[in-house]
Amino acid sequence: MWRNIDILYIYLILFQSLKLKSTTGVYFKLVKGIEKKDNTKEGAPLIRKEFFQCGKEQSCTHVIRLVNSYTKIYGSKDLEEKEHSAVCIYEKAKIRASSCMEYYRAGMRKNGQYEILDETATPFQVYCDFESEVDSVWTLVTSYSLKNVNSFRSPFFRDNPRNEMLPNWKDYRIGLQRMKHFRSSATHWRATCSFPKYKSGIYRDYMRATFIEADMLALDCEGCCNIMEYINIRGNVGSNIASPLWQVSIAALHIDSSEYHCQYDPRPGSVRDEDNFGHYYTFNRAFRCTETDESTTQFWIGWKI
Repeated sequence: MWRNIDILYIYLILFQSLKLKSTTGVYFKLVKGIEKKDNTKEGAPLIRKEFFQCGKEQSCTHVIRLVNSYTKIYGSKDLEEKEHSAVCIYEKAKIRASSCMEYYRAGMRKNGQYEILDETATPFQVYCDFESEVDSVWTLVTSYSLKNVNSFRSPFFRDNPRNEMLPNWKDYRIGLQRMKHFRSSATHWRATCSFPKYKSGIYRDYMRATFIEADMLALDCEGCCNIMEYINIRGNVGSNIASPLWQVSIAALHIDSSEYHCQYDPRPGSVRDEDNFGHYYTFNRAFRCTETDESTTQFWIGWKI
């Protein structure tokens, strides 16, 4: 068995000058490593601690950590260590991030689920969007289908987690404390409709605001005027415009587009008492979030870069 290991060792030496590319697109350069043998277990394989350093092609800042000392694999005092100047392959350190923004700073650019540490350092999965808007990073905090709306009529200032550990589009909401954790560093929030279907053209039936102008986690009023950085309901567009928002103890955050006050006028194409972006006691099939019973509504907390 040891002979086979030695052959592998020689094989690695022959490739010491290669550069390997990680799945994140960051390049690593081969450097020296340490060979270890565990003498406490008969016939145990040769164990190698893998070291790496950044190559010149890209900066590895926030993506990797340099290792300059060995790690005892078995924690045994009998480990026999021998340094070698030839062998090395790369190892990517696990990123410990407290937000999607930290993953962005670490070089991540692909939408998907990522592990986040909350304010208690407890890991949980979230969906990060790096792609739909230029210079923006978004964390999904709730998503639900029209047929599941009865479970999503509570305001954001009430704690109502749904499948918190399993991000999905049909029945999902993270808890209030974790939303506040993201808000503590975020700049914006937004609402989208059927994001998986329309993510390449999300700006129809969409609204976005800063937390300074309108705090979605604290808003408690009926039809109060708040500045929307951008809003579009059925093609009725407004930018940096006062828009009426509803959110009270018995009603989720939403807009009633059949009414006109503040500055934004969403009435063209509306139906009587039409609810948009939530609540949905009355809805319009011309609005993307309510096209069908399977259509979905999302709210996100995010960062402008």
